[in-house]
Amino acid sequence: MKVNKTLLIVCSIQTIVFIYFLDSGFLGSDWDSYALVGTAKIWIESNIYIPSRPPGFPAYELIMIGSLKLQESLKIPFEKIILSIQYIFLILSNILIFKMFMKTTTKSLILYSVVTLSPIYIISGLSAIDYLLGTLLGFLAIYISISQINNRNSILLVLLFTFSISMRLSNLIFLFAFLVFMFSKKEFVKNTISIFLGTLILTLCFYGYFYFNLWEPLLKDIYGNNLYELLCVFNLTNTEHTLFDRLGRFFLKQTNYISVFGLFILLFNFKSLKEGVKKDNLIYIIIFVSFQLSFLRLPTEEGHLLPAFISFFIILANTQQDLKLKKTLLVLVVLSNLVNFNFYKVDQIDSANSIELNFKFEKGQILEDYQTRKSKGENKLFHYQNSVDTLLVAWKNGCPN
Repeated sequence: MKVNKTLLIVCSIQTIVFIYFLDSGFLGSDWDSYALVGTAKIWIESNIYIPSRPPGFPAYELIMIGSLKLQESLKIPFEKIILSIQYIFLILSNILIFKMFMKTTTKSLILYSVVTLSPIYIISGLSAIDYLLGTLLGFLAIYISISQINNRNSILLVLLFTFSISMRLSNLIFLFAFLVFMFSKKEFVKNTISIFLGTLILTLCFYGYFYFNLWEPLLKDIYGNNLYELLCVFNLTNTEHTLFDRLGRFFLKQTNYISVFGLFILLFNFKSLKEGVKKDNLIYIIIFVSFQLSFLRLPTEEGHLLPAFISFFIILANTQQDLKLKKTLLVLVVLSNLVNFNFYKVDQIDSANSIELNFKFEKGQILEDYQTRKSKGENKLFHYQNSVDTLLVAWKNGCPN
């Protein structure tokens, strides 16, 4: 089988970054990675499930548990195990996205490179976090649905959708997009409903098992027999932003995918997007809009927007774009990994309360991420234990608000 040159170059660049990150032995720059370790350690030590953050991410938390247990038998640091797992899924994601682009048009490899060499895509793929894997499984189900529309394996689709949703509950959007798209085809209604219901049932069972291990040993003593109190797991934290703060975060964080200059290029060519708004792209339009709205609700980590980002460029691949503009966009995205033009400054990274204009060039996002994960990782044993203690304190009186 002949490997496409563009795909090979993308994977090679990512492999260099992977080796660079793996050598550090640190999970990532996102504090949620440490929360996942806390959940895994509590499960292993006490057989109690405490979500790393509401409402829980059980499928990925299982991977973290497995990595910690493999460490004992393989005598390999679990950080290297889970980062290697992430790397494998990143390469698989590259291949799937490549096939999705090629199915759309054979003239979109520059835009494919923009997606797969974007700093947020690479960082999410090489961090111990659930964004990439949930996105991979969701899009794989979508790809199979579109490619084998007359001969689909319903059981396989149910499993893919279930595990995607079990990675992140917001990945229900993939199932919703599938439902709407297939209903638009009309002749596949019965099979679509069976996949939809099968996914919901299996997902409820998957989450139900973990929620039971949260309710029985912990929440039942707090809430008594009022099982409906378990709905508190759907309380979201960090939602106290004003509308202005929310919109500010919503727009600013999206510039990190393609750089500030890259965003200007897209806005300059925005009118051509109407060409991509057609029935064949309905499923990607639904995914893009839905994940954007979901992010607007809680604009925190850029990785949440991966499905929207990928969908946007698949839609864009269906439009007439100037070749020079596409090449310029690719150059800007690649450079943003090494050198990043920033036009604002926040008072505190990860939990900003104020922002001010501050035009200057800074370290690119890959370099900055490495520096941040190294800074946090130098005291990683403390952070691991602190994540355990923090989770226990946060949940000791019931679900955190």
